[in-house]
Amino acid sequence: MTHHQDAISLLTEDHRTVEQLFADYERGLQGPEAKRQVVDQIIRELSVHAAIEEAYFYPEVRKALGEGGELVEESLHEHQEVKETLAALEDMDPADAAYDQQVAALIADVRHHVEEEEGEMFPKLRAALSAEQLHDIGEKLADGKAKAPTHPHPAAPASGPGPRWPGRPPAWSTGSGTSWATVPRTRAPSRFQTGSYRLPKGATGSSVGRHAASGTARGLTRAQASRAHAHVGVVPNPTI
Repeated sequence: MTHHQDAISLLTEDHRTVEQLFADYERGLQGPEAKRQVVDQIIRELSVHAAIEEAYFYPEVRKALGEGGELVEESLHEHQEVKETLAALEDMDPADAAYDQQVAALIADVRHHVEEEEGEMFPKLRAALSAEQLHDIGEKLADGKAKAPTHPHPAAPASGPGPRWPGRPPAWSTGSGTSWATVPRTRAPSRFQTGSYRLPKGATGSSVGRHAASGTARGLTRAQASRAHAHVGVVPNPTI
């Protein structure tokens, strides 16, 4: 019998794998081809990770925790933003002057997401479920990796092709319904376009606008540009 990690250990290991790829990129890579190779690995790792979390992990969080629905919805918002950035990076030339800023936005978004999951969601779920339950979820996650999409599909519902509701696995995980391969890889409207964007804690609309001004001109969403600026240490001028 194949031994599987429990769900939290498996997802945490995924986080460490991606963080190592981020560190590789941040150390400085020589030439567009080297950047493309590392970013392609990041895209694959994050696409698979997001898909299995949405299919098998988040439904369990909803059921097990009193505030699970709220935690999951916030995570799904963050997943959507990451998928949009991954899709943008797939279409960009690594030699583009804006490429590094897109990667910086991605790194900032993912680190923020990981901090929230490992700092709040994971400990609460470990306290709520038995070791056996966590291992059962981990087995589903591990098995799902072999079937999960390796490219971002930001226009697809977070629970997979078709209507979204808690606990419904996507078609790619069941072998039925529409294949992920047939879902157009187009970007969904941004949260600024739909009006569903929520400002980070302690932020104001004007501060996000100031941060975003230069980033949006290079193809980033306002939230992505804001986090990218913060990632590289740019401080907004409060007198603007």
